[in-house]
Amino acid sequence: MLRVAEPARTLKPRTIGTDSQRESVWKRGLTHVGRALMLGAFAYGTWLNGAMQPDTLRNISIVLCIAFFCAAVANYRTEEKRPIPRTLFVLALLWILYGGIQLLPVPWASNWYFQGPVAIHEQFTLPAEAELLPAIERISTSDPALESLSPSTTNASVAVEETRWALVPYLIGLAFAVLAAQLFQTSESRRILLWVLVANSTLLAIWGILQRAGGSVEILPGIRNTVPGIPFSSFAYKNAGAAAIMPAAAAALLLLAERRGSVRSQYRYKRSDEWLTPYSITLLICLGLIIIGVGVSLSRGAWAAALFACLVIAILRYKSLSRKVMYVAIALPICFLCITWVAKDVGESVGQRTSDLSFDVIAADSRWEHWKDGVQTAIAHFPSGSGLGTYGYATLSEQTQTHSTWFREAHNQFLEIGTESGLIGIVLLGLLMLWFLKQCIPSLRSDRSLETKAWASFGIALFCLLFVQSLADFVITIPTNLFVYAILVSVVASGLMTPISPMATRIPLETSDRWIQRCSHRSVWTIACVACLLWSISISSDQMIARQALAMTRITELDDSAQPQMIEERLTQLDEAIDHHPRSATLYERRAAWRLQQYRTELMDEIQRRGQSADWQSTDPINILNLLAAIPDEYHEQLLADFVSTEALRRPLSQMMADLYCSLAFNSLRPSAYYRSASIASITGMKRNVFLDRSIRLSNNDVDKLFRNGLVAFITKNDEQMIDQWTRSLSIEHRYIEPIISLACQRLEPMRVAKQLVPATRPDIFLRLAATPVAANENSKDQAEKLELDPLLAHEMIEYLLAAEEVGEEQIAEDKRFSVVAQFYEKLLDQENAVLYWEQAVAKKPRNIDYRIRYIQSLLRLGRFTEALNQATVGRTLHPIDTRFENLVEQARRGVSQQHPLYNPHDPQN
Repeated sequence: MLRVAEPARTLKPRTIGTDSQRESVWKRGLTHVGRALMLGAFAYGTWLNGAMQPDTLRNISIVLCIAFFCAAVANYRTEEKRPIPRTLFVLALLWILYGGIQLLPVPWASNWYFQGPVAIHEQFTLPAEAELLPAIERISTSDPALESLSPSTTNASVAVEETRWALVPYLIGLAFAVLAAQLFQTSESRRILLWVLVANSTLLAIWGILQRAGGSVEILPGIRNTVPGIPFSSFAYKNAGAAAIMPAAAAALLLLAERRGSVRSQYRYKRSDEWLTPYSITLLICLGLIIIGVGVSLSRGAWAAALFACLVIAILRYKSLSRKVMYVAIALPICFLCITWVAKDVGESVGQRTSDLSFDVIAADSRWEHWKDGVQTAIAHFPSGSGLGTYGYATLSEQTQTHSTWFREAHNQFLEIGTESGLIGIVLLGLLMLWFLKQCIPSLRSDRSLETKAWASFGIALFCLLFVQSLADFVITIPTNLFVYAILVSVVASGLMTPISPMATRIPLETSDRWIQRCSHRSVWTIACVACLLWSISISSDQMIARQALAMTRITELDDSAQPQMIEERLTQLDEAIDHHPRSATLYERRAAWRLQQYRTELMDEIQRRGQSADWQSTDPINILNLLAAIPDEYHEQLLADFVSTEALRRPLSQMMADLYCSLAFNSLRPSAYYRSASIASITGMKRNVFLDRSIRLSNNDVDKLFRNGLVAFITKNDEQMIDQWTRSLSIEHRYIEPIISLACQRLEPMRVAKQLVPATRPDIFLRLAATPVAANENSKDQAEKLELDPLLAHEMIEYLLAAEEVGEEQIAEDKRFSVVAQFYEKLLDQENAVLYWEQAVAKKPRNIDYRIRYIQSLLRLGRFTEALNQATVGRTLHPIDTRFENLVEQARRGVSQQHPLYNPHDPQN
C-alpha cells in the first residue's frame, strides 16, 4: 500500500515576547487553571457519593467561584470565538427562578394556580393550628416569643426545607454549564474535557468491578454504604453509579471518531493501522472497562439506555459504520462475558439480575404501585407542582395502600418533575429537549464535516442515555450526574453552533439588538452564576449546620431520667441551628422532642416534691394517655390540672407545642409531628383525633408509625383504627407482631384477631389464639408444645383455615395451612386427622425436615410402623446429615418387628 510521509516538523526561531504575547501567555495560563479547577471540582464530587452531602456541594461551589474569576480575567477584552448556548442558560435560569418562587408564600390572588399546596395547607396545617394556638395561649403565661405566634401563611411548596435544599444542585449545574461553554471553546480543549471524563469514569468503573468481584458494600475503602440497597463504585445507589459512567463510554467513542476523522482528512485515505496506535488502544481499553462497569453495576435501566442509544446511533449513522467498528462492538460484549466468567460471583449476580428483565418480574415491580400514587399527586398539585424536592412528602397524602418502602424520589424523572414543578416544569423540560435535538439532528446532514457529525451523534447518544434511564430511575437527582450532563450538553451545543464571525461585532445594530447582545454577554452570565454559587454556599452551609445539630441531638431510649444539663446543651445546639436555618421543619420537630424530655424531667421532679414515686417510663406521653384512659372520668380534670400545675411544667410544654406549630407551618406533611401532637393532646386539652387522623393518613409506609398510631387507637378504645393500623404495620414487617397479638387479645375475640390481624406468613399464631386465656398470653414460640386448647375454638379455627384461601390480603401457603391444622389435631388428640394433614403438608413441601419428622412421629403414635419406616428412609436419603432420621428408622423397624415377628430389623434388605 502506498504510504504518504507525514509533513516534517520545522522549528520556529525563538523571539523575544512582546507585552501582548506575554499577556496572551498569562491569559492562557489562567484559562488552564480555570479548566483544572472546574474538572477537579467535578471529579471531587463523583468520588464522594455523587456530591450528595452539603459540605461537598459547598466546596464545589467555592472552587467554581475561583474558576469563574480565572475565566473572567483570562477572557477580559477577548472576543468570543463561538456563541454560548444562551437558550440553555435561560431555560436553566427560569427553572431556578421558579424553584425560588416556590419558597415564597402564596399571594392571595394566586390561590387558583397554587391550588395543590393551598389544599394541603387547608386540609392539614390549618386544623392542626386551630388546636395548637389556643392550647399554647391556655398554657403559656409569660413567654413573649409564644405570644407572637399567629396563623401561618400558605407556602408555594409543601415542604420549604426540601425545596431550598433541592435548588443547590441546579444552582451549581448552571454554573458548570456556563463555565464549560466559556472555557472549552476550542477543539483541543474539548478533547481534554472528554479525556478527563473518560479517565475519571474508567477509574470509577475499575473500583466498581473490584467492588462487585469482592462482594464489598463499601462505597470507598473504609466507608460503608449506609443506604439500603446495593452500591456501585463510589455511589450509594447502583443506578446512579451506572448513570455517572455511561456518558464516558460515548465520550470515548467520540474521541475515537474524531481521531479517525482527523487521520482521514490529513492523509486522505484510510490508514490500516489507525486502530493500533497507543491513542486508540488506550481509548479502547477505557471503553471496555467502562462497558464492563455498566454491566456489573446491575442497573437494568442503564442496560436498556445503553442498548437504546446504540440502536438509535446505528440507525442514524448506518452508512458510515465501518467493519472495524462492528468488530469493536462484538469484541466488547465478549470481553464482558469473559470477565464475568472469570469472576464467578460477578457472573452469578449479573445472571440473576438479567433474569429480572423478564416480563413477570417487571410487572411485579413495586414502582408501578408507587407511580400510581405519583400520578395522583401530580394531578392534585397541577398546575403549580408541590415544590422541588418534595415528591416523597407530597405523595404521602395520596397513598391509600400500604407500601413497604418510602419513595423519596419517583424513580421516574419525568413524573417527579411533573409532580414537583407542575406545568412550568413540564414546559421548560420540553423546550430544553426540543432545543437540544434541534441543535443535534440538523448537524447530521451529509454536507457537514466529520467532526460536526461526530459531535452531533454524541449529543444524540447523551439524549438517549438520559431519556431512557430517566424513565425508571432518578438520574439527575444525583448532583454529579446533573453536573456531567450540564457540562456535556453545554459543550455539545456550543460546539455545534456556527462560529462567530470577526465582522459580526462591527456591524451596526439597532438599540434593542444592542441591549439584547449586552444582556447575553458572557460577563452577565458570569455575574449571574457567581450569584447562584454564593446562594448555593449559603444554603449548603445552613444545611451542614442543621445536619450536624441533628446528628448531635439524637434521642435514644433512656432507662432513667435525662439530665437537665444535657437537655439544656441539646436545646442550645438546636437554637443555634435554627438561627441559621429558620425554616427547617426537621429542626423544629427535633427541638420539640427535647422540650418533651425537659417536661418529663420537670414532671419527675414535681412528683418527687410531692413525696410520691414514679419511674421514667411512666412519664412517657403514651403511658400518661393509658393512665387517663384507665381512671374514672370524674378524676380526669384534677389529674390533668396536676400535669400543668406549675410554671416549670407549663413552659416546656407550651414551647414544645410552639415548635410543633412551626414544624407543620414549614412542612404540612410530616406524620411524626402530627403523632407527637396527638400524644400530648390529652395533657394540653387538644382534640386528639385532629392529629391522629392526619398521622394515620400520612403513615402508610412506616411500620413504626403504623404501630404507634394503632397503640394510641388501642388506648382510646377505637378498635377499627387499631385493627387498620396494626394490619398495615404487619403487612410491611412483623417487628411488632408479639405486642400486637398480645394487646389485641385483651380487646377482641380470638376469632376476630385471627381473621383480621394474623398475617398469612404466621398461621402458627392460630394455635396460641385457640389456647386457654392463661396460656394465650405466652409470647414465646417454645410455649407452643405446652398450650392447652379450647376444643370449640380450636375446631372453629380449623374450619376457618381450611375454608379461607387468604388471610387478610395475602395468600396463605398451603403447606403452612396443613401443618397448622395437623398441629391442632395433635393438641386435640385426634391422631388420624393429624396424620392426614401432615401427609398433605409433606406432599406440598417434600424437603421440609420438620414436616416429615412430625409426620413420621404421628405415624409411630398410630402404630403405622411400615409407613413410618418408609417415610424415615426417604428422609434419611434426602437429609443424610440429620441424625434424627436414623433414630426414627430404628424406632420404625422395632415397631414393625413387634407387629411381624418374622421381620428381621437387622436384615440389610429391610
